[in-house]
Amino acid sequence: MVLEEIRVGLELNDYGMQQRRIAHMRFLGELYNYELVDSSVIFDTLYLILVFGHGTSEQDVLDPPEDCFRIRMVITLLETCGHYFDRGSSKRKLDRFLIHFQRYILNKGVLPLDIEFDLQDLFAELRPNMTRYASIEEVNAALVDLEEHERIVTSEKTNNEKHSETEKIPSRTTSGMSANGQSLSNGIEENGLHEEIVETESDSENGTIEHVAHDDDEETDDWNRDDRCDTEDESDEGNGPGSDEEDKVHVRSKVAEVDPLEEAEFERELRALMQASIGLWSADGSLCLPSPPPPPL
Repeated sequence: MVLEEIRVGLELNDYGMQQRRIAHMRFLGELYNYELVDSSVIFDTLYLILVFGHGTSEQDVLDPPEDCFRIRMVITLLETCGHYFDRGSSKRKLDRFLIHFQRYILNKGVLPLDIEFDLQDLFAELRPNMTRYASIEEVNAALVDLEEHERIVTSEKTNNEKHSETEKIPSRTTSGMSANGQSLSNGIEENGLHEEIVETESDSENGTIEHVAHDDDEETDDWNRDDRCDTEDESDEGNGPGSDEEDKVHVRSKVAEVDPLEEAEFERELRALMQASIGLWSADGSLCLPSPPPPPL
């Protein structure tokens, strides 16, 4: 929606819409600051402001030579989000645009003082070390040098990528062949050795060549025998199989030793108590209490 409004403003170039158009540029910059649009949208809009309507019959209507409003639009947008273009590809894109922007400014001739001061503040904030060109010829020469430098860098990068790819492919093929060759040779040697051992063992035991599956069975039996031997050894070390469980059962079933004298005393007291309790009950089931002792004289 904002991009459409910006384009409509460029198409109409109405003086009454200038404040609204400046607000649109500020809003677009804030959208980039909050990561709602990409940097490519910002640079596309900047270049659109510089070139829209140029080279057509309506150029004098859409962008008159004395009209500097597009310069103010660019300044507003770069003041809002231009400080983020300080590294990587965004920095190179902004450097390139500022050169094109200087050529556009020089085509306008003498600028109003307020626009010139805003431009000085903009370059001091974003690119304080950038050269301000005084003529269109200097700008064109700078653009030619920039394009040549970018072409050289691109070609070198392409050649380096191709060289790295050509180095990786043979190395992978050679390593793969060596690895496969080694594995194949090792496999052949191991298989040959295994066949010789099988033939030797079978000839010595039976006098004939047995099937390889029989060897596998023998190896399985040997393995099982080894496991059983290991298990028996562990059982012997533990004082017989299941020794731990027997120890636990023995401890649980162990009865504490009781003194015979104490046990006889306990039984005697228990019998006396039971006899005393039986004497309190009559044959009909009524409780018989002993008569109280006589009162003292």
